[in-house]
Amino acid sequence: MIIIQPIDVTDSNLVTNVALSEQEWTAGTTPEGAERRVGNDLYRAVVETTDDPVVGINADPPTWIRLGVVNRFQMFDQFYHSQTVAVDQIDVTIQPSEVVNSVTLLNLDALEARVRVEDGAGGTLYDQTQSLLDNSQVLDYWEHFFSPILRRKDLTFIDLPAYSLPIRVTVTGPAGEEVSVGGAFVGRQRIIGTAVYGTRRDLLNFSTKERDQFGRFEIVSRAKAKLVSYEVAVETRNNDYVADFLENVADIPCIYIGDASRGGTITYGYPRDFGFPYETPSISKLSLEVESVT
Repeated sequence: MIIIQPIDVTDSNLVTNVALSEQEWTAGTTPEGAERRVGNDLYRAVVETTDDPVVGINADPPTWIRLGVVNRFQMFDQFYHSQTVAVDQIDVTIQPSEVVNSVTLLNLDALEARVRVEDGAGGTLYDQTQSLLDNSQVLDYWEHFFSPILRRKDLTFIDLPAYSLPIRVTVTGPAGEEVSVGGAFVGRQRIIGTAVYGTRRDLLNFSTKERDQFGRFEIVSRAKAKLVSYEVAVETRNNDYVADFLENVADIPCIYIGDASRGGTITYGYPRDFGFPYETPSISKLSLEVESVT
């Protein structure tokens, strides 16, 4: 069981091929419905206004609303369902300010992802590519030729060498088509134990479904989240360390990985609850619930 606290990604430590295409706000009259950016934050005018967006969102009534961040930084915000989108390829290089050894990519729509670490002198320390094609349901020739092509959405690279060198992440899609990345997280992993069978994945669906007077469903689609209940075998002598660490990150969104080869056990979110009995002198069973951000 791995927990990763991601580093912050800002203009100062990011090089990217994703263009900053959103129009920057300038003083003057902005028409209703127009979108403008201030720094990397994106706003929409709810009325025709001359207000600065940063001021207008706090006006009474508000003249602006904040939509989130610009496309370039959608993959680095706290909501991995919002995606950075580009044509053909997304190529970013992140300069960490501390030692890191893992990259996690979530909510992908692409063909493959490549992660590289170079030593700065022309040498390559790490270069791995993972395909997003999912062949787990191909059991025979009929499935091979006639089943729809499925793609995985989540990948993690947890075997990087531990350095504070730049990390280059390249996500590639079909030629001429859009590629999307919902979350790109770089950080240092901590192993707290071994996830075991009994770990469970559930769906939290915030949509509403109600029947009208004729018995027909009226559906309002809303955000969805993942709830993973991890069962983790922990060496009893480490119980206090693990409990203290989980308490320290209780209010910090982190990557939780039960099994790197099973996307359903990779979660980006907060620990909702955990129980930690001291079962035997050697091994204790940690029950940890993690709710993903949306």
